Amino acid sequence: MPIESDYCIDRKEVARVLGISIPTVHRILRHGANGRPPLPHFRVGVAIRIKVSDLEGWIESEPTPTKPVRGRPRGSTKAAMARRRAVQAEMDMSPTP
Repeated sequence: MPIESDYCIDRKEVARVLGISIPTVHRILRHGANGRPPLPHFRVGVAIRIKVSDLEGWIESEPTPTKPVRGRPRGSTKAAMARRRAVQAEMDMSPTP
């Protein structure tokens, strides 16, 4: 039986289709994932519903390039960053054959 394009599913069904957890579905609804925009949805009372056509379009959408993260990686110290910069500078200065 084909699914109608205006057919709506809930968060649990989205989680099952995508193979992810419900909290991850909440994050995708708010912020998007992997460079994709947030998943279109609407509320019916307190329930969240997602159109199947919107979910299919979201899955097929191309990720948008994201801005590179500025600053040092989380958990790294200033000393580690200084060593990394020194190694990078040595690599940049070494003669290439």
